[in-house]
Amino acid sequence: MRGSENSFSFAEVRFFGICAGLCFCLVPVSAETLSSAWEHLVSTNPALRSAEARVESGRAAVDAVNASWYPRLDLTGSYQYQSETSKMKIVIPAFMEGMDDVTIDKSLGDHDKAEVGANVSYVLFSGFSETRAAEAQEASLKSTETSYLQTKNTLALRFGLLHYAIQSARISLRLEEARFSARKAHLGVLEKRTDSGVSTSAQTLSAVAELARASADTAEAHRKLDSLYQEFESFVGVPYPEEAPPELPLVDSDSSLRSLEAEALEQRADAFLKQGAATQGGAYPQISTYVGYRYGNPGLNLTGNEWMGYAVAGVQAKWNLFDGFERKASAVRYRAESKSLRAQAEELRREQGASLKELDLDDRA
Repeated sequence: MRGSENSFSFAEVRFFGICAGLCFCLVPVSAETLSSAWEHLVSTNPALRSAEARVESGRAAVDAVNASWYPRLDLTGSYQYQSETSKMKIVIPAFMEGMDDVTIDKSLGDHDKAEVGANVSYVLFSGFSETRAAEAQEASLKSTETSYLQTKNTLALRFGLLHYAIQSARISLRLEEARFSARKAHLGVLEKRTDSGVSTSAQTLSAVAELARASADTAEAHRKLDSLYQEFESFVGVPYPEEAPPELPLVDSDSSLRSLEAEALEQRADAFLKQGAATQGGAYPQISTYVGYRYGNPGLNLTGNEWMGYAVAGVQAKWNLFDGFERKASAVRYRAESKSLRAQAEELRREQGASLKELDLDDRA
């Protein structure tokens, strides 16, 4: 038996506590302000994260190309076995009459040879291929960064459009609710006046129809606002802040009117041209220098069979005179790619210019 109507059993209290805990755990991630909603969008949007990864990859590619300016340090090691040993055969002619020629036939070294060492090498000249390759990678990185900014601007544009659409829908809903309240109050007045014989039934029926239309318009305004709320949450990942101000806060994006998409295409075209120039470095001599240390058995003593250490230094030159027209084909390919991208950028700018002219004519009209 319960002591009073307002008392609860322990089981009921525990049940309500469990339900409250579950409700708390199921509350979705929310944003208190539009700025925090924008930050959540930037940090979680897959397209933007993919663009950030491409920028990071481009910066690493620039670092990899610039690594060619540093000297190379290599450790070397080798082992070789041969079935026959090296031999030295010297014939000394007789220098007196009655004497025979003297022949010296001697084996040199052993059947195997082992050697370890270290080399420091540096490219002195490579036909400017390193410089042009670095310029090509930097131009490619600029294109990637511009594409990232374009992606971010696209997100910011949609974010702002949704915000202003929601604000407009809120205003429309308030107007429709006020219109519905006014129609409802007007109908109440007409009903009283009809009962007293001041107004006609036709006026009352007309007011009922207007109230029904106002009710339908109010329901449609509610539906439109709810649809925009759902679209915002699906796009951003958090619900629309209830206390969001009408004006949009400043977001971290490029607000310039320049065509970032066309600019990225032109930067990629520039990168292809520089990459084509880099491939032509093989037409020049390649000169490098090196210094190192060797420790081998046998060493420089060809007749010995012991370990010996010695230093080496030198300059190496290599000049490719024919490569099967590989460099020529690469240059043609890169130039064609560059022309294609510049044509795409020009067409894109022309389309954007035509769109702006149409908007200007519409505004004047």
